[in-house]
Amino acid sequence: MNNFSRGKKKLIIISVILILIIVSSSLALIVYQNYRNTHYRQGTIIQGVDCSNLTVEEAKQKLEEKLSEKIIFSFLTDAKNKKNTTYYLKETEVKNLKRKIASEVQLKLALEAQKKNPKQKQFYYKDLFSVDEQAVRVILEKLFKLQEKYAVPSKDAYLSLNNNVMKIVPEVYGTEVNFETAFKEAVTSLKNSLQPIDFSSLVVKPKTISTSENLAKSCNQANKLLETKLSFNLSNGANLGTLDSNTIASWLEVSEDGQSYIDNTQSKLPLFVASLLEKANLAKNTFMFPATNLKPIELQIRKDLIAKIDEETAIKQIQNALGTTATITLDYDVNPIEQRLNNYVELDITRQKLWFYKDGKCILESDCVTGNVAGGHSTPTGMYFLDAKTTNTYLKGNNDDGSRYSSYVNYWMPFYGGVGFHDASWRYGRFGGQIYKTNGSHGCVNLPYDSAKTLYENIDMNTLIIIYKS
Repeated sequence: MNNFSRGKKKLIIISVILILIIVSSSLALIVYQNYRNTHYRQGTIIQGVDCSNLTVEEAKQKLEEKLSEKIIFSFLTDAKNKKNTTYYLKETEVKNLKRKIASEVQLKLALEAQKKNPKQKQFYYKDLFSVDEQAVRVILEKLFKLQEKYAVPSKDAYLSLNNNVMKIVPEVYGTEVNFETAFKEAVTSLKNSLQPIDFSSLVVKPKTISTSENLAKSCNQANKLLETKLSFNLSNGANLGTLDSNTIASWLEVSEDGQSYIDNTQSKLPLFVASLLEKANLAKNTFMFPATNLKPIELQIRKDLIAKIDEETAIKQIQNALGTTATITLDYDVNPIEQRLNNYVELDITRQKLWFYKDGKCILESDCVTGNVAGGHSTPTGMYFLDAKTTNTYLKGNNDDGSRYSSYVNYWMPFYGGVGFHDASWRYGRFGGQIYKTNGSHGCVNLPYDSAKTLYENIDMNTLIIIYKS
């Protein structure tokens, strides 16, 4: 065989080999491409399960095999130490759940996704599995009964007033889980996951904890009020009492939810101030009267002439001082008695004397005859104002023996019902001394004509009348 023939034969062989290689490569490529179109890539994870190099049907089978495995439910039994207890469902219970792949569509979608993006390896689909929800409810009801002994409700932190101190009682972290919440979580997990179902995160947690800014603020505000220590004095030095934590504590209430306190100081203050005013008035219900030609004597003050403390001012003083320690002096806003001692009538029954001071000067000093002591007609002591004044009238009434009397007077000035000042011509100028004890009036103050005239001409309805026994 010549060289040409040998060369031609060799060329044919090489050509055949190349064709075989090309055909084999094409077939291999076709096989490989078909494999990639029907199998998941290496490292593919679906719903947490390794589905590397599996077909859709094989992946479905593997996933459903996983669904038939033990199912674990985990509950928190000790919130303080974070302890859990687990319940393993029985085979029959697992079967009763009837879990399966809800649809192959999602598995096919994963395969299609890898054709477009071979690097995509992780897939998680919502509601990939179906489950018998009624069976889930029955199983959970059974587990909740087993769990009852561990179920401790969580409690919010709250305010508590003890021994006049407001404190924050810390929250309690419990283990109690709401059944319906757990049911929804279980159904969701069984439809989406193969992992153990842990209900620990579903424990009903306290809404308010001890580090709450609002709770701390409320507590601090209350304790600031409870620091109140106020002492109340009158301007004359008399002490009226105190306002301290004992009283403030009785004014504070904790709200129903325990998250705040109710400050009743604004509603209680007026009552408290009223009690102070009552004490103040009692403390100031007498005064030292500058009796004529005597040392000052202590007299009871007529109720409507007792000096008053301005209630509104007192309330503001206390409001401004709440939460502090202070001594508050309550000043009288008026001094009715002192203001009236420039114009007044003074009558001393013991001395049977009457004085009339006008513009600070005595313009009348007179003997008189007051009510008959022996007959039970003593002239009443106290402080009075005229009820009326008139001239040329008759005073009528009954004598002790039942007979009637009618006495003419020139000047009549009643100040206590039928008791008043008037002239008494029937006394024939005899006034003063001890006459009143056995031969006095029916209660009136008998005066000489001139004295009655002077008194009538100068006295008015605003003139204070002070009657006493020295």
